Amino acid sequence: MISLVVAVNNTYSIGNDNKMLWKNSEDLKEFKRLTLDQIVIMGSKTFESLEMPKGLPNRINIVVSTKLSPKIYLEDGDIYFVESIEEAIEVSEMFSKYFSKDIFVIGGEAIYRSFIDFVDRMYITMIDDNAEGDKKFPMIEYMQKSWEVSSVDIFQTFSRITYNKIP
Repeated sequence: MISLVVAVNNTYSIGNDNKMLWKNSEDLKEFKRLTLDQIVIMGSKTFESLEMPKGLPNRINIVVSTKLSPKIYLEDGDIYFVESIEEAIEVSEMFSKYFSKDIFVIGGEAIYRSFIDFVDRMYITMIDDNAEGDKKFPMIEYMQKSWEVSSVDIFQTFSRITYNKIP
């Protein structure tokens, strides 16, 4: 199963100038809880925006990029660069089977667009904020036709809606 994790605001913005529009510590803790010791797939801009240069710790990081060094497996085994969505799926499914790990797509906008047909579940964090960003979460109309809400979790500073793809 491939899941997507995203935090959006009221305008469905997810970022601006290659940065998150907000830093919600409670949401970041939930993101970490969900993805820790799992497989995360991201685009090159998301990878470059991370504060740590080695990817997210304690996860297998798969970076889809045609401009960063492709097919380089770093010595700590935590980052793998691939050149296509298909290769990202192939590599992540191999790791998933071998290490019994879940797969999470974590951004950005172009990666979300490219993966939507391959995703089985979406975890969407809703932040009550009206800032406009230059990157948006792209699938709202599509979601209404192909997805159903499986759970809604209310936290102190945000809510998380989990959608499952309708078979």
